[in-house]
Amino acid sequence: MIRIGFSAWLRDLEKLKDLLSEAANIGLNHVELSIDYPFGFEKPELVVEVCRAVIDMGFTLSIHAPWREIYLASPIPEIRHASINVVKKFIELAGKANVNYVVLHIASDQPYCKTSVPNPCILAAIESLNILIECAENYGTYILVENTSNTPCCGTFNQISYILSQTRAFLCLDIAHAITSDPHYLEMLDRLDYADVVSEWCGSLGAEKIIALHIHGIQKDNGIKVHLDLESIKIDVKKIVKKLHQNLKYVVFEIYRKRDGSKIRLSDLEPYVKSFSSWAVAYGI
Repeated sequence: MIRIGFSAWLRDLEKLKDLLSEAANIGLNHVELSIDYPFGFEKPELVVEVCRAVIDMGFTLSIHAPWREIYLASPIPEIRHASINVVKKFIELAGKANVNYVVLHIASDQPYCKTSVPNPCILAAIESLNILIECAENYGTYILVENTSNTPCCGTFNQISYILSQTRAFLCLDIAHAITSDPHYLEMLDRLDYADVVSEWCGSLGAEKIIALHIHGIQKDNGIKVHLDLESIKIDVKKIVKKLHQNLKYVVFEIYRKRDGSKIRLSDLEPYVKSFSSWAVAYGI
């Protein structure tokens, strides 16, 4: 059965119980808990406590591992190994809390990824992933790599595709990130359907690797803004589910604010939740 969820982070902890009640009322049944400094670093036991509380309320759970100052694709061994050790701690916490999966960003600030694939950053990313995948499997969970944007390394399709082909990691396809990392997509944003991006990634990468989606809106106005509401965004949910139905397990709405800067309410997502749920039933997932 497909799990449909939302992203929660430090600012949500005080009202988490109310958020979960609101989420359940509109059909959400999954939470992706975002770990970032200081949350989880200063009080790691709090992560386990929050995870168990979420699961006790009937939700499945994933963890988005820390990504700021984490360089799993650094060609500098000392930096890469320090990043691996940080992520390992949260994989261990995920295992203790019965978390379904851990999402990672694979990145470096080095400029190698402007060149061909593979390159030193790509090879470093593969080495890091293989270590972390083995760690995750020991704790009964698994690793998803998220495609990123606005990074010089390891976020574009050809880079992600090669990395996944060399590891047992799966992909969390962030559709908005896929668009913002591709100038062609950005040029046609006003008429682009998210389903077309999913289809292109499936056609080249293989649908079997894509088991989760991150969904949020984009605004191209005085720069690129993401993690917005889905106003004016075209999403053919039927086409997405039809394309991925054999492998898709999770859909996470990673939306933090509206285009006017105000906070998003989970109830605003209800039409999309119902659409994904209905088409998932239709396609037997």
